Amino acid sequence: MRQIFMCYIILFAALLLLCGCADKVVYVPTKCDVPARAKPINQGSVIKYLKEVLIYAEGLERDLNFCRGAQQ
Repeated sequence: MRQIFMCYIILFAALLLLCGCADKVVYVPTKCDVPARAKPINQGSVIKYLKEVLIYAEGLERDLNFCRGAQQ
Protein backbone atom coordinates (compact mmCIF):
# COMPACT_ATOMS: atom_id res chain seq x y z
CA MET A 1 0.00 0.00 0.00
CA ARG A 2 2.84 2.35 0.89
CA GLN A 3 4.54 1.73 -2.47
CA ILE A 4 1.38 2.65 -4.37
CA PHE A 5 1.05 5.84 -2.31
CA MET A 6 4.69 6.80 -3.01
CA CYS A 7 4.18 6.06 -6.70
CA TYR A 8 1.20 8.44 -6.79
CA ILE A 9 3.19 11.15 -4.99
CA ILE A 10 6.08 10.83 -7.45
CA LEU A 11 3.68 10.85 -10.40
CA PHE A 12 1.90 13.94 -9.07
CA ALA A 13 5.22 15.75 -8.46
CA ALA A 14 6.38 14.91 -11.99
CA LEU A 15 3.13 16.23 -13.44
CA LEU A 16 3.50 19.48 -11.50
CA LEU A 17 7.09 19.94 -12.64
CA LEU A 18 6.44 19.12 -16.29
CA CYS A 19 3.23 21.09 -16.72
CA GLY A 20 5.25 24.32 -16.51
CA CYS A 21 6.74 23.50 -19.91
CA ALA A 22 3.41 23.14 -21.68
CA ASP A 23 1.69 25.79 -23.82
CA LYS A 24 4.63 28.16 -24.06
CA VAL A 25 5.28 29.98 -27.31
CA VAL A 26 8.85 29.48 -28.49
CA TYR A 27 10.26 32.15 -30.80
CA VAL A 28 13.00 30.95 -33.11
CA PRO A 29 15.33 33.65 -34.43
CA THR A 30 15.65 33.71 -38.18
CA LYS A 31 18.32 35.28 -40.33
CA CYS A 32 17.12 38.15 -42.48
CA ASP A 33 19.36 39.75 -45.10
CA VAL A 34 18.41 43.39 -44.65
CA PRO A 35 21.24 45.93 -44.68
CA ALA A 36 21.68 48.06 -41.58
CA ARG A 37 20.28 51.57 -41.88
CA ALA A 38 22.41 54.63 -41.12
CA LYS A 39 21.22 56.45 -38.01
CA PRO A 40 20.38 60.11 -38.52
CA ILE A 41 22.86 62.63 -37.10
CA ASN A 42 21.68 65.75 -35.31
CA GLN A 43 23.20 68.73 -37.14
CA GLY A 44 21.38 71.54 -35.38
CA SER A 45 17.95 71.84 -36.96
CA VAL A 46 15.42 70.16 -34.66
CA ILE A 47 12.69 69.95 -37.30
CA LYS A 48 14.99 68.40 -39.90
CA TYR A 49 16.42 65.96 -37.33
CA LEU A 50 12.94 64.94 -36.17
CA LYS A 51 11.89 64.31 -39.77
CA GLU A 52 14.99 62.15 -40.34
CA VAL A 53 14.34 60.19 -37.12
CA LEU A 54 10.74 59.52 -38.13
CA ILE A 55 11.82 58.35 -41.58
CA TYR A 56 14.46 56.14 -39.93
CA ALA A 57 11.89 54.62 -37.55
CA GLU A 58 9.45 53.97 -40.40
CA GLY A 59 12.20 52.26 -42.38
CA LEU A 60 13.08 50.05 -39.41
CA GLU A 61 9.42 49.09 -39.06
CA ARG A 62 9.25 48.15 -42.76
CA ASP A 63 12.43 46.08 -42.43
CA LEU A 64 11.00 44.27 -39.41
CA ASN A 65 7.74 43.55 -41.22
CA PHE A 66 9.72 42.23 -44.19
CA CYS A 67 11.71 39.88 -41.96
CA ARG A 68 8.55 38.66 -40.23
CA GLY A 69 6.86 38.10 -43.57
CA ALA A 70 4.00 40.41 -42.64
CA GLN A 71 1.87 42.10 -45.27
CA GLN A 72 2.21 45.86 -45.57
